[in-house]
Amino acid sequence: MMTFSDFRRLWESAGEYAPEQHDLYVAERGWQDWMDEYGAEDADAIVRVLDAVYTMAHGGFASIRNITGLSQRGFEGVYGIPYRSVQNWEAGINTPTTYNQILLGYAVLTDQLARITAARAEEE
Repeated sequence: MMTFSDFRRLWESAGEYAPEQHDLYVAERGWQDWMDEYGAEDADAIVRVLDAVYTMAHGGFASIRNITGLSQRGFEGVYGIPYRSVQNWEAGINTPTTYNQILLGYAVLTDQLARITAARAEEE
């Protein structure tokens, strides 16, 4: 499982890359401890994780919600963020702090990783 510390480090390093350097970011992350539980056969899943982190770090709150595939109301229900806050954040009226975006991104990513792990367990 990816720790919050690992996620935060990935998020912050994504900010060091220009928006058009997505592929370079993914390529330069190398093999990290959190990846050990996945193995080489899960390289696509690891790339998807790095892609998600990069996308969330560069795309703001809307990209965090979009990764979930949830509507604004759905996001409210799953993550407990008031609907009005979700609307305001996406409209640019208010913006969650960077730290709050990192926390939300981590929550979303750990949910996605749990789904990958569960699907893999069902296949075995």
